[in-house]
Parts: sequence; structure tokens; C-alpha cells
Amino acid sequence: MDPLQTAAAVGSGVIVGFTLGLVGGGGSILAVPLLLYVVGMPDPHLAIGTSAVAVAVNAFANLVSHAREQHVRWHPALVFAAAGLAGAFAGSSIGKAVDGRRLLILFALLMLFVAAMMLRGRRAPSGPVNAERRVNLCRLGPIGLGVGSLSGFYGIGGGFLVVPGLILGTGMPTGRAGRSIGLHAAAITSEKTGMEEQVNILNANTADGAPRRNFFRLAGATMLGLAGLASAVPRAWAATPLAGDGPTWPGKLKGRHRQVVDAYSVNGGYPLVFASTFLLTDPAPGSATSVVILRSQGLVVAVNNTVWEKYKIGESLKIIDPETKAPAVKNPFVNPEPGVLLTDDSAVDRLLGKGAVFGACNVALHGLSKRLANNADVSADDAAKEWAANLVPGITLLPSGVWGLNRAQEAGCTYCTGG
Repeated sequence: MDPLQTAAAVGSGVIVGFTLGLVGGGGSILAVPLLLYVVGMPDPHLAIGTSAVAVAVNAFANLVSHAREQHVRWHPALVFAAAGLAGAFAGSSIGKAVDGRRLLILFALLMLFVAAMMLRGRRAPSGPVNAERRVNLCRLGPIGLGVGSLSGFYGIGGGFLVVPGLILGTGMPTGRAGRSIGLHAAAITSEKTGMEEQVNILNANTADGAPRRNFFRLAGATMLGLAGLASAVPRAWAATPLAGDGPTWPGKLKGRHRQVVDAYSVNGGYPLVFASTFLLTDPAPGSATSVVILRSQGLVVAVNNTVWEKYKIGESLKIIDPETKAPAVKNPFVNPEPGVLLTDDSAVDRLLGKGAVFGACNVALHGLSKRLANNADVSADDAAKEWAANLVPGITLLPSGVWGLNRAQEAGCTYCTGG
């Protein structure tokens, strides 16, 4: 390869890697025309086979970040991929027997069909949004076989076919199909098995006496893949907390459904009600996890009765105890009497017992303790230390509330305003 082709291969690899990392599919749809018309490969069969090598490297790199984020459902992925393996081998064997120009025409028609399907509006789902069927081998296997056959015949990764195939075969929601296996776990297997076509093509051309050209073409494929890999690896690293990146809070959240409540005010206890309701409406054990961020004036929910009484929190912030109907002299949201709160399950101790994760804003803690320090006749520094030492057991002090909101959402939580 001359320097110009090398530069073209590297640039094309970056484009393919970025696309795979962004949407999880479409790598070969881009790689084939790039290899033909930018890198300059003369034979469509070689371009299609070479793209399989390059895209497989990219897809594997992108799988890493999604596996670390637990966005991969391995059981249906392996079933789907195993069936696709056989289909890809058969499809690639048929595809290399088709004339290169005709294959390009069929490839172009397929891209037009995909574009039309993407522009077409989708019908609203008829069943529950999060309903998933159990993996049906008799259903998922043939779908994987069909996707693998098309992938092998056209020499494409099949990512854009994997997602609808998984939805059809398992009933998983679009987001889960696209983000979990649709992005990488199943797609990578279909793409990787497309290497069979490259092997077949190289063997065929070697028989014609062109081993040297095949070596350089394979080198070009490797360069294309490594260039895309270079653009994909940083994204995988970004998914892993770095040393010095702050606490690893909230850690590994167990629930499949996750929500963070932004409790930036006490609001009569409604932020806690929202967290309780979220858990209540996902009754299956361990199916949901609620995260609550106590920040701004909502921070006072994080401190115990000693601080509430000593610093006159209820009187100063005009917080009424729902039990006494007077300014609160204790934390009314921890260990309340039955029937006092809007719902008994919205008490902080009850939520912690159900696996809810609480974080308290250190910035708000310093601000509020300084503001109320005169009520206890102590300095601002002593007040901050006392507040930090008297957090409700089970609540974690965070660098800031907005830091906690960011980390919770990075951990897969949807956002709920607490008011």
C-alpha cells in the first residue's frame, strides 16, 4: 500500500469505528464503499470480505464498554449468534459465487431499502413497553440464521438487522435490544463470522497466483480495523471510573429499572414519595432501584434529630412536622409514627431497607450549616463538622448534589425531579 492508501485506510477506519460506537451498527455499510472508492480496492468481493475483518475488530472494542455497563443479555446473544454463525458461512459461500458488479447493485438496493425503512414511521407498541418474552430457541434460532445468511451474503455486519431480529425473537424493548446485544454482543459475532468470506476469497485468489497482493490487502484490512479500534477504545475506557475520578458511588446498581430523584427541596416529603412509588410500582424483588439525591434545602432530610433540634432547622426553614403540625424539632422523615407521612413507605429508613441509595450534597451541607450556625452558637466550621458527623445512617456524603445526579445517570438512572 502506498502512503496515500495508508492514510485513506486509517481515515476510513476512524469513520467506521466512530459509527459503530455511536449507533452500534452500519459499520460494513460504510466500510464497503470506503474500501472501494476511497482506499481503492478494485474487486467488490475483496472489499466486502476485507470489511468483515475491519468491522469485527471495531465491534469487539465497542462491546467492552457495553459489557462493563451490563447492557448485554448474554443468553439470547449467544443463541442468536450461534445460529448466525451457520447462516453467515452459508451466505458468504453463495455471495462469492455472484458476480461482483451484480453484488454491488444488490448491495445498493439493500442500502436503499434500509434507508426507506428508517424514514418510515413506526407504529406504537401494542403491549407493555417493558414486556419481554422468555427466550424461545425455536423462534430466535431461525431469525438468527436468516440475519447471519444476509450478513454473509452481502458481507455486512448485520447490526441494523440484529436489533429488529432480537425484538421479534425476544420481545425486548427497542432501547434494550439496541443498547445491549443489538449494539455489540450479537452484532460482533455476525460481523466476525463474515471473515469466512475473506478467508474464502484469499484462498481463491491465492490459487490464481496472487499471494503477495492478498497479503497487502489483508494488511490494509488490519490497518482499517486498528484505526477504528483506536477511536473505539477511548470510549470503552470512558465507561470505567479512573483513579482520582472521585468516589465510585453509587456503585453497582442491582435493579434493572433505575431512577434518580432530585430532592432539591423538602417539598412536604414528596421527593421521598416519588422514590417510594417508583419501587412500589415495580414490585418484583430486585427489579427496581431508586436513588435519591438530597441537595440544596433538601439536604436537611439527611441529618438526624440532634441536628434538627440544636440548629432549629424546622423553625428556620419553615418545615412543619406533619405529626405535631408545628415547626419540626426532629427529622420528621426518619422513623415516623405510622400514618404520619403521606405514605409510610416514604420514610427514609423504610426506603433504605428496600435498597434505595441516598446521597447528600456536601456543598449544601456547608452552606446550610454555616447559615444556621448562630442558632447553635457555634462557628461555621464546627457546624459543618457536626452536621457531617450526624448524617442518617446509610446516607453517603457526596462532593456535590449535581455530581451525584451525574453519577447516578451515568449508572443508568432516569431522572425524576423532586421539587
